[in-house]
Amino acid sequence: MISVKNLTKVYKIGKKGQSKDVVALNNVSVDFPDKGLVFLLGKSGSGKSTLLNLLMAGNNHYAGEIRFGDAELREIRSESLYEMISIIQQN
Repeated sequence: MISVKNLTKVYKIGKKGQSKDVVALNNVSVDFPDKGLVFLLGKSGSGKSTLLNLLMAGNNHYAGEIRFGDAELREIRSESLYEMISIIQQN
């Protein structure tokens, strides 16, 4: 099972010294089943791509937990992760 607990992702945008924080995900918690298909639906800008990027270890700068079974995502080697899951984008 993939378990997301209290996940928050903040991006800094703008020029250095003049940047501001933009919250992409704020305290998200969700459990995904071990098998099957999962569809993420939502409006543009709702955080779908950010969540998928984090689930695929595209960025480890987040608050909260992303767990694959008993292991936190930051502890899993990318090669092992890519053997467990795949993502198909709409394009």
